[in-house]
Amino acid sequence: MPEIMQAIATQFLGAPYQAGLLDIPPKEKLVLALDKFDCELFVEAVVAIARGVAVQDYEFQTFAARIGEQRYRDGQLDGYCSRLHYFSEWISANQARGTVKQITQDLGGIKTSKLLNFMSSNRQTYSQMKSDDTFKCIVQMEQRLADLEFIYIPHDKIKQDYSKMQP
Repeated sequence: MPEIMQAIATQFLGAPYQAGLLDIPPKEKLVLALDKFDCELFVEAVVAIARGVAVQDYEFQTFAARIGEQRYRDGQLDGYCSRLHYFSEWISANQARGTVKQITQDLGGIKTSKLLNFMSSNRQTYSQMKSDDTFKCIVQMEQRLADLEFIYIPHDKIKQDYSKMQP
């Protein structure tokens, strides 16, 4: 799988970065793009395509289903709050599903705590949170993530861990 993912990711070299692609539609819908990416959309696309290649399923509908499964809480699109907005939650949820494996600790990563409240603290930058109900839902989601474990490799240690990293 790592080699498949590397080969797919390489095909997207040079694709433009565009922040906030998933927040463009006023109502939550399954956004798919292979011509421009934000950070999370890039990872989702590479993982979903690689999963298809691994089982020799090249159908667009199953690609779209894989994206939805990876992107939404419990794999179900049910409005803005059902999206896994924080990448740390995305990794945790997709590891629980067996889609990815968190290897940061194996690479020498360290545990830390981090308060996830960027979205609720910056409500004005998210048009979907004009609604008080959506805002409350995001606040509740952030509160549930308070116990989420964060493991990271400090910037000054990344280079020494290159040899342990896979494609």
